[in-house]
Amino acid sequence: MMTTELLAPAGSELALQSALIAGADAVYFGVSQFSARAKADNFSIDQIGMVSDYCHARGVKAYLAINTLIHDDEFDEAMDTVLKAYREGIDAVIIQDKGLCALVSESFPDLQIHASTQMNVHNKDSFHLAQQLGISRWVLPREFSREDIKASIKLSQEYSIGTEVFVHGAHCVSCSGICLFSAMNKGGMRSGNRGDCAQPCRENYAILGQSGKISEGAVFSIKDRSLYHFLGELVHMGVDSLKIEGRMRSPEYVRNVVSIYRRLLNQILAETSVNA
Repeated sequence: MMTTELLAPAGSELALQSALIAGADAVYFGVSQFSARAKADNFSIDQIGMVSDYCHARGVKAYLAINTLIHDDEFDEAMDTVLKAYREGIDAVIIQDKGLCALVSESFPDLQIHASTQMNVHNKDSFHLAQQLGISRWVLPREFSREDIKASIKLSQEYSIGTEVFVHGAHCVSCSGICLFSAMNKGGMRSGNRGDCAQPCRENYAILGQSGKISEGAVFSIKDRSLYHFLGELVHMGVDSLKIEGRMRSPEYVRNVVSIYRRLLNQILAETSVNA
């Protein structure tokens, strides 16, 4: 029987509870440091065990996001966080920094590593590197087209690496993991690769031409992402995990969105099983 994971955000304890009530197969969460959503409530390092136990008691997987770039003087602390997660039985860590990824793979060879969309794995050479780093799953960039996703799944299968696709949530105008707009626009103090994106792409700008102002508004702010109507296609493509963005969202938002996708995914999987 075909199985496809529904992965939900857990930016707080209430959001965690909401995700599980709504039917998530797995959740991803961050701690106070090294999280790409530094402004979320997040959890303390001492709460990693609580999250792990709470999820596992209900048959749900828990993934810890350590998805920022790591400074040289932070590696010891980052590895201590991974060690804590490993001891508490976390199912996988989501990592952006390739240096940290190499250390984790060497130190904890049986711990699943998921390459964050911020790692910007996007071609055959980066797949080869991901395989060398011991990565078991990668999160596809949100800017990928339908054809990009199809080609990436085929390549993933060649390298025995799982695939995870964002199906709902905010959509960045730039390329995942290599956007410097926030850092360059905010005096170098608000880096999107350090979990502190100021979202300058959501602000209003004026477009000027030789004749004066051509347009004005949030010209870089694109619509949020919803692949609800394409869920069946993604399942049949062979995507391993369907990810909902939203660690900054309210528990009510998480519960509503996850429950809607849960119902549709159950229907798709049931129909697939009958027609198999």
